[in-house]
Amino acid sequence: MIGALLMLVSGLVFAMSKSFAILLLAAVAGVISPNGKEIGPFLSVEQAALSQLVRDEDRTRLFAWYNLVGSMATALGALGGGWMVQLLELRGVPAVAAYRALLYAYAVGGRTSSSVLGLSQQVEASEKGGQREIQRTLGLHRSRGMVLRLSASLPLILSVGV
Repeated sequence: MIGALLMLVSGLVFAMSKSFAILLLAAVAGVISPNGKEIGPFLSVEQAALSQLVRDEDRTRLFAWYNLVGSMATALGALGGGWMVQLLELRGVPAVAAYRALLYAYAVGGRTSSSVLGLSQQVEASEKGGQREIQRTLGLHRSRGMVLRLSASLPLILSVGV
């Protein structure tokens, strides 16, 4: 739900703002993909949920189809977005306004993504019989140290321009 809300807000900010600082904040804190591939919070949640729903022996085939369908959806989305902008420009809409309309459509997609509330409880990780509760911080266990070190290095990486 938070990811869908961030997608909605960042889409609206990109559609309405002209301030570089505000756009930069929305790009960093929001869910705006710099390319056609999903790199936001949805990818890991989807993959974790899918792995809970299928048998081990079917998982590879499922993820092959998952990636194929995702790539096709990305291609169709790029094609549809390009056509939408071109159609609006042909009707006399300035290019900036046409791209803003596309960003509003993106924000609506974020609102639509909130349909995750209708997911089955089967997508949740189940407790394996008798295992003791593992201490977690922010949902992390063994990888916590590495994730925190990488997260701490992000400002340095951004300041260098890598």
